Amino acid sequence: MTAFLQIHLNRSELAQQLMYARAADLDSHILLVSEIPARSRNNQRWVTSSDNKCAIVLPRTTHHVFLDDQGVGEGYVWIKSGQFKVFSCYFSPNKTLREFNSQLWNLEEEIRQTDPSTDIIIGGDFNAKSSVWGSARTDKRGQLLSEMMSSFSLITMNFGYTPTYQRANSKSIIDITFERVSQSVQIVDWKVLDTFLASDHKHITFDQQPTTRDADTDAPAQEEFPASTRKWAYRKFDLNALDT
Repeated sequence: MTAFLQIHLNRSELAQQLMYARAADLDSHILLVSEIPARSRNNQRWVTSSDNKCAIVLPRTTHHVFLDDQGVGEGYVWIKSGQFKVFSCYFSPNKTLREFNSQLWNLEEEIRQTDPSTDIIIGGDFNAKSSVWGSARTDKRGQLLSEMMSSFSLITMNFGYTPTYQRANSKSIIDITFERVSQSVQIVDWKVLDTFLASDHKHITFDQQPTTRDADTDAPAQEEFPASTRKWAYRKFDLNALDT
């Protein structure tokens, strides 16, 4: 089993220090980290995006996860380990819709280049709202993001209406997890923890584990996920309106 911790540091060095203790308490193996501090490390156990906004961290206690490959882009970073390709993402709320669209395009191209037999997990703060993952309303970013993920048969693991971000009287669901996995594995125990550690975002945890034989027997057949050849519906948007 591989245990994941999805965490937003809010650029706080204190939150980063507490992250390791939290990961140890939860026995987490892979950390998907958003909005990291400026002085975060970049080494064999800390892979950072090209804009230094997000990272994937392997704690020193993680011994069974090996880096077969890795890559970075603006607002995203990924690692390949065995049959899994794991992404961590951060899309700033200060970006215009056009800039958001450009970042999403780059992420799309990276996903498109992934072998269709590879299992994918994507987690991060997208600052996008959609009823697909429990938001009260869907904004343009949420529409673009949900349509893109759907075009690759990636499904959201978020369920319920528990906010992932909360400050004073403001709360929202903007930290999202997507997955596309084969029948041989399953993503289980996805949940939002009611804890804050020097950040206004709650922690998310989930596990990846082999599918049991009983589960294979009882579960309905699932379709295979072919590589997407579709371009998503954002191309129907008036590009002149994307600056709003």
